[in-house]
Amino acid sequence: MPLILKNMVTQKQRLIKIDPQQLDAYLDKGWFRMGQTMFITHFLQLDLQFHSAIWLRYRLNEDTEKVILKKLKPIEKKFFVDFQSWRYTLEQESLYSVYVADSGLNIKDDLLGLMLGWEEENIFDTRQASIYDGMRLIATGLLDFGKSTAAGICNFYHPDYKKYSLGKALMYAKMRACLEAGLTYFYPGYAVPGYCRFNYKLNMLPGNTEYFHPVFNSWLPYNHGTALPDLLEVMHKGLFILQQEMNRLKMQTILLYYTYFDSILVDSLSKMELNQPVFLYMDFVPGLNIGMIILYDLYTGHYKVALTNTVAPEAFYQFNHRNVNSQVIQIYKSLGTFEDPKMVADSIQQLLGNVSDFKSQLFK
Repeated sequence: MPLILKNMVTQKQRLIKIDPQQLDAYLDKGWFRMGQTMFITHFLQLDLQFHSAIWLRYRLNEDTEKVILKKLKPIEKKFFVDFQSWRYTLEQESLYSVYVADSGLNIKDDLLGLMLGWEEENIFDTRQASIYDGMRLIATGLLDFGKSTAAGICNFYHPDYKKYSLGKALMYAKMRACLEAGLTYFYPGYAVPGYCRFNYKLNMLPGNTEYFHPVFNSWLPYNHGTALPDLLEVMHKGLFILQQEMNRLKMQTILLYYTYFDSILVDSLSKMELNQPVFLYMDFVPGLNIGMIILYDLYTGHYKVALTNTVAPEAFYQFNHRNVNSQVIQIYKSLGTFEDPKMVADSIQQLLGNVSDFKSQLFK
């Protein structure tokens, strides 16, 4: 059955099964695995801030093989590196627990939950790269095989061995296994513009790194040392230009960052209607609990205007109460899509001048 993958900022699909060709297709469109689902998002929250997520992949060929073997050589002189099909063990779970406690990352606190979610069986062809110091397991990396590609899912290692850069060693071990299996691409996850913790992924295979650009819906070569596109900044600039135009016409708006835009990723039953992280808001008919939001569409460069329930700005960006203080934004009515800021501002100004007529027609 062909995959229908829409251009969306955030989306998740629950799977019952997946074959190697389907996994290749998902990965080629910038999707990734979460538990037993596939998801896509171009934004995330790290250290109480919103960021762009730029998905990466490495081209694998004879040239990259030389780099990979060179990088693994010093690790294999000191430790034993093993690769095989994934088999969950309590030894892995224990190592993962130690890693999570030390890492400071906001990630799933148990390995089985990370890999299976709420399901009981693994529908992916998952393999494992493991590193041993004698008989002691000190690092494990998991990846999923497709037909011609593979995706790295997670790496974890004991903090006692930090100085050996075992996370990178696991990446190279995975890629060597991919080359031996005749695969052409390895997907290591995302990098984050302006957030250096993930920059190491941009230095693994210089010259053979590509990034997914959702606007162009294609993979582009990454030029080593250059900046990745900041999609959040593009959205922010588009909304700021509109806000300036609205100010000129004496219409006040608030720029809000929506904490719960990605709720669908953490709750499969989420009914959230708004899945973008930033938008402009203004009260429209407060007495009728009607507000207005304006979104900037990354894919078209146009503005989308809609009526919603009124919202309390203080209910946004409260990361410490993610599961308690969520405010649902219900979209009542679309007011259309506009090509430029002046068209948006002029249309809203005209609408505000006819609020009484509009109220009588709104819910017919």
